[in-house]
Amino acid sequence: MMYGGRKDGGQPTHETWTLRENVWTLHRPKVSPNPRYAHGMAYDEARNETVLFAGQGSHATRDVWVWDGSQWTERKPTIVPTPQYGHAMAYDAARKRVVLFGGMAQTKVLAETWEWDGTAWTLMKPKTSPSARLHHRMVYDSLRKRVLLFGGSIGGGATAYNETWSWDGKTWSLEKPLVSPPARYSAGMAYDRKHDRVVLFGGYWSASGSNDTWTYDGKTWAQQSYSTQPRHGATQSVAYDARAEQVVLYGGHLFFALYHRELWRWGDHFVASATPYGKGCGPAQGLQLKSAMGYDPTLGSRYVMNVAGLPWTTSSGLIAIGASRSRLGPVPLPLDLGPFGMKSCNLYQSFELSWSFVSRVGAGFPEFVVPHRYELRGTKAYAQVLGLSPGATKAGLIASNGLEITFGYQ
Repeated sequence: MMYGGRKDGGQPTHETWTLRENVWTLHRPKVSPNPRYAHGMAYDEARNETVLFAGQGSHATRDVWVWDGSQWTERKPTIVPTPQYGHAMAYDAARKRVVLFGGMAQTKVLAETWEWDGTAWTLMKPKTSPSARLHHRMVYDSLRKRVLLFGGSIGGGATAYNETWSWDGKTWSLEKPLVSPPARYSAGMAYDRKHDRVVLFGGYWSASGSNDTWTYDGKTWAQQSYSTQPRHGATQSVAYDARAEQVVLYGGHLFFALYHRELWRWGDHFVASATPYGKGCGPAQGLQLKSAMGYDPTLGSRYVMNVAGLPWTTSSGLIAIGASRSRLGPVPLPLDLGPFGMKSCNLYQSFELSWSFVSRVGAGFPEFVVPHRYELRGTKAYAQVLGLSPGATKAGLIASNGLEITFGYQ
């Protein structure tokens, strides 16, 4: 979920949005925090709520709010950190605490460490701590069970850091990776649970921001290179989408008071494809099956195939979809259909699903909607068409080549 931030022109907002399968939903709760930006947020897994603290609106605040998925509720603990903005927060799942560090209070940059237990704030007093900073980023490393902090500045970008720190619940430790990203602040950072590494993107280390991507595996940082990536910028909203097993990036500051609304995902890349295999039987070049021009089997999309080589007198055909191209139960594939009255024809795949389609002047366009189910990404299905063709075979039927379909996601 996403709350607040700034729109073009720099005006803070108090909108609450949630993202599900690339669809944004604007919520309209009865009560909301005041408009703000540079606030801290973390999802409290133990209590199933998102915690929001402080931020900058017309002034720096110190209020605590929680979002339960439909409504905001203000919490009013007795002890509260000083009004601030530019701090960072992360949920420590091992200890069931939200950890807060740093920020800007009026004219003072902070180096305080606080923890929120769902009811109260506690000021921690570690022996070792990062120096005062703001606009740094924090995430929880679930494999190593520690909170990680990277970057930040002392205000105005005069001094930026490229330090990596870890918090174990008692003290901070300065990590010593062999390689580190350039110093920066206002970057985007999230922990990729599937690949057990921190993903860092962008931030200010040049006047216009950067668009480099780095990953941290607990030992060292490594820069990643991609032919396509988000544009230069900073202050992006970045989070891990556990359902999709991808890091999601939204928006960011370009320059002056301009912001963009692009949505990007980082993670395993699943390319949609459809590859013909085998050979169709029938008159001339045989019955042919392939993707219709401009269609790919992408999750949530309408996928259309192209059938050619049916007799002009045939008004329909049958398409079958299967999960295997190697076996039909105990029978190995491909299966010679000659003994069944279909000379030179083969069965190329199993057929768990089948339906008829309309054919006109020898062509047809069977189609289906690919379910938007993340578990289908990268999986394969196999298609083949049967058609009436009196005289072409003893059975009066012909079969197409097979079509290997790989479901993709974008």
